[in-house]
Amino acid sequence: MLTSILSYSNRGKWGKADYPGNCSGHVIYELLEHYKPKQFVEVFAGGGTGKDVAIELGFWNSVHLDLNPLWGGWNALKDEVPINSDFILVIPRTTISFCIPAQFGAKNQKMIFLAHTAIKISSISWIL
Repeated sequence: MLTSILSYSNRGKWGKADYPGNCSGHVIYELLEHYKPKQFVEVFAGGGTGKDVAIELGFWNSVHLDLNPLWGGWNALKDEVPINSDFILVIPRTTISFCIPAQFGAKNQKMIFLAHTAIKISSISWIL
């Protein structure tokens, strides 16, 4: 169940627990279960948490991007999101939430999540 405040007793079994600044897999799991997107794109894939959750939930077409060469060396300052998606997850290493312009990547994106802050692009409504 999604609420405005999330609390988990542990970070979960997904990804590398020692990777700096990673997010609990429980958050990603609940977002994917709630919104049930057709395609899942994760920006800042870092420790692999999002990919592990995606595999568990059957998102075999998910895309994971990160500057780390293990994820393809995608550069958020220079590169566009390479694929259209109805769900893009952005959890930067910082704990500070920020907004990214809708035109930062592929067209027709519907949801962008920034450090647990949802922005609905399709209707330009902001849930902060």
